[in-house]
Amino acid sequence: MKLFGLLLGCGLSQTLDERVAILEDAVMQQHKEIDQLKQRLTKAETEISVLESSLTCGGAAFHDVCGCASGYAYYQGECVPSDEAAARAWIEEFNVDYQFYVHDASDAYFAYETNITDANLAAAGAASARFGAWYSAHIPHAIRVFDCFSATQTHSTPKTAQR
Repeated sequence: MKLFGLLLGCGLSQTLDERVAILEDAVMQQHKEIDQLKQRLTKAETEISVLESSLTCGGAAFHDVCGCASGYAYYQGECVPSDEAAARAWIEEFNVDYQFYVHDASDAYFAYETNITDANLAAAGAASARFGAWYSAHIPHAIRVFDCFSATQTHSTPKTAQR
């Protein structure tokens, strides 16, 4: 653009036809760039449409994104009853137990790292095993509770329960 202005400003030796030709070339170049941008925009809009159509659930204004009414949550392809109070209580209990087992394992590994002995390594391994056993027993239910709890957070107004 600066070069273009310089050409116009210093173009005293150019004829009017030469200056018009320069302007026409610049306009044509801008039209080409605009056409390229339009093509990119069209391609992006098409890709967005394809992505939107591939979603597993369509949603509606009075349902959550997967079509479950208030009081229900989408879980593994179904609308299941969701009890937010029970979910909150379970999550709080889960977090307390989780912190207990994680803290126990962290303490054991800290003791091992600051005093590397076979006994401390065995204690760290035992604490890790206790955490692993507790966690593996709780995680399948935790996934469902967390999924259902997060789904209840999307509802803004109560609706009749539908299945």
